[in-house]
Amino acid sequence: MNIPPPPTLSSSTKNCFLPNVTVNNNIPPPPQIPSNSETSANNATVTINNNNNQVTPPPPSFLFPLNNANTKSPIKKISTKRTPLDVSKVKNYPIDLPIDWGSIHNVALSGTGSTGVIFVEVVEGQVTVIKAGVGLANEMFAALVASKILNLRSPAMRLIEYSPPNFIKKKITNSTSTYTNYREWGDIKQQLEKWAIKHKESIIENKIKKELNRAFFFAMEFIEGSVSLETLMNDDDLANELLHNEVILNDIGKLIIFDIILNNCDRFPITGIWDHQGNEGNILFSKIEKRLCCIDAVCTSIIERTTRKGYCEKIKEFVIQTLGHEEETDDNFFTDYFTVVTGVSFDLEHKKMIWRGIKEATKLLKDNGFDKIVELKEQVEKLKRGSDWADVWYNSVLTIDLEFIKDVFSIITSDNV
Repeated sequence: MNIPPPPTLSSSTKNCFLPNVTVNNNIPPPPQIPSNSETSANNATVTINNNNNQVTPPPPSFLFPLNNANTKSPIKKISTKRTPLDVSKVKNYPIDLPIDWGSIHNVALSGTGSTGVIFVEVVEGQVTVIKAGVGLANEMFAALVASKILNLRSPAMRLIEYSPPNFIKKKITNSTSTYTNYREWGDIKQQLEKWAIKHKESIIENKIKKELNRAFFFAMEFIEGSVSLETLMNDDDLANELLHNEVILNDIGKLIIFDIILNNCDRFPITGIWDHQGNEGNILFSKIEKRLCCIDAVCTSIIERTTRKGYCEKIKEFVIQTLGHEEETDDNFFTDYFTVVTGVSFDLEHKKMIWRGIKEATKLLKDNGFDKIVELKEQVEKLKRGSDWADVWYNSVLTIDLEFIKDVFSIITSDNV
């Protein structure tokens, strides 16, 4: 095989500058850097040879630093473990202010009470409550009766509902964009699921998918410093502080009347009316506000005539025993339950504070009149404007039977029982 000779330079390339390259098997020492002819850039030195206008490159170690283990910057391992949300250390984020649901900090599920309660830290250190369920219309009605008529502390609520785009009426504006009620409904579901997936919280993810698969749910006020009666079982000092507070004892009396009017039987065990063990998780206090808070209340209407008549007879007996004299005696069955649960004892003056709350509640009912209750039901009925899958809101409103409430209302407010 004939190997062709190397190509000769053409006249056009003879005048091009080509560096002189000398092949030498002996490795030369690093070039000497004259003090009068050096240029630095990024710690790499280039030497210019003035004799032949050639550039001598710096040693390789200057151009490409050795990958020495001693020169490596330590790599910090970032932990992805989430710190659980401690609801005892956060404050309320007002539900009437705009919320950026895309900036959720933390999420927690309620350990006690009703299902469908999700605590969402929407701003660092501030929480809004999301609550879902089939009986929300009834629950909102009860909350309005408690707060608007009996002056009880009840968390504020805002309806978040699905509405088709052509049915949107209400707009909610936040600092970055304009939301429709429909868009907020979708954002809450989407961002909560996204947060749960990101933090690998499968239980929270499944809870969100199940509970928020509805046409509506509530954004609710978070009660700061809230403790249940169940919590007070293990805190003697706090139990005595709260259960001997005059405002709270007065609230207990008003809450008893409230529960009787609506037949909200899942709270206090009152002999002769509701014979059960009581629900300590459904009796909530705010240790910051020093108030009893009305939560998870509903109207349990009795439709069947005979059963309703029996309930009304029990209420008549209650009114005779409780309100049939000017001031309560030491024979008071309202405090026995609290003593059994917490060990707190009550003297006669404490019992009189509860009795005064009962009297105040009956007076507030008289002053407002039954028409106020009718008005509140109509307000709840008209609140839902968007889609109502399977008529859930409508059916919840139907469970509020005004005829039943009126029968009990008449007994409680009567002067001639």
